[in-house]
Amino acid sequence: MRGLLSSPPRGLYYGWVVVGSLAVTETVSWGVLYYAFSALLVPMQRELGWSTAHLTGAYSLALLLSGLAAVPVGRWLDRHDPRALMTIGSIAAALLVLAWSRVDTLPAYYLVWAGIGLVMAATLYEPAFATATAWFERDRDKAMLLITFVAGFASTIFLPLAGWLAGELGWRWALIALAVLLAAITIPPHALLLRRGPKDLDLRPDGRLLDEGAGAAPRAVAGTRRREACTS
Repeated sequence: MRGLLSSPPRGLYYGWVVVGSLAVTETVSWGVLYYAFSALLVPMQRELGWSTAHLTGAYSLALLLSGLAAVPVGRWLDRHDPRALMTIGSIAAALLVLAWSRVDTLPAYYLVWAGIGLVMAATLYEPAFATATAWFERDRDKAMLLITFVAGFASTIFLPLAGWLAGELGWRWALIALAVLLAAITIPPHALLLRRGPKDLDLRPDGRLLDEGAGAAPRAVAGTRRREACTS
C-alpha cells in the first residue's frame, strides 16, 4: 500500500513533488555545506590561529573529492534508487557539520572536510539533476530550471544567516544550529519523497501512462492505477 506522502492530490504529477522537494533540499545543502564556510572563516581563524591557507586548503580538498566522487555516484544512480544515497548523504552531512563544530586539530579539520566533500557528491546538484531527469523528458528543462532557480538563493540566505549565527552564538554553536537545520530540512524529504522514477507509479516521464503512445497527450495524474489510453 502506498503511503499518503507518495500519493499527491489528483491532477499533480509526482515528478513535480520530487522536483519541488529537491529545490528546497538543494538550497539548504548548498547553503550549509558550501556557502557557510565563507561566513565562518574569520571567526574560525581568530579562535584556532590557523592560517587562511590551512583553512581554505581543507575546503579545496572537499571540492576536489566531490568532483572525483561524482563518477561513482553517477554509476550508483544508474542502477539504484536515489532515496538511499541522498538520505544517507544528508545524515552524514549533518553529522559532519557537527564534527566540524568540534575540531581542535588541523588533521581532524581536514578529515572532516574530506568527508564533507564526499557527501557533497551525494547531495548536491549531480544526484538531484539525475533524479529529476528520470521523471521528465518534455518538461526536463523546466524541472532543472526550478531546482537551480530556487537553489540560487542559497548564498543569499545562508551567507548572512551563518554570519549572524556566528556573531550571536560563536562559530561552533552556529555550526550546531546549521547542522540541525540541515538535518531537519533535507533528511525527511529525501527519505520519504524520493523515488527512482515514474515507473514506480506505473507511469512514463512527464506523467504519461505506460501503455500510452509516444504521441499521446501526457496525463498529469500520479499515484493512480493505469487506464486505457485514448488514441487518435
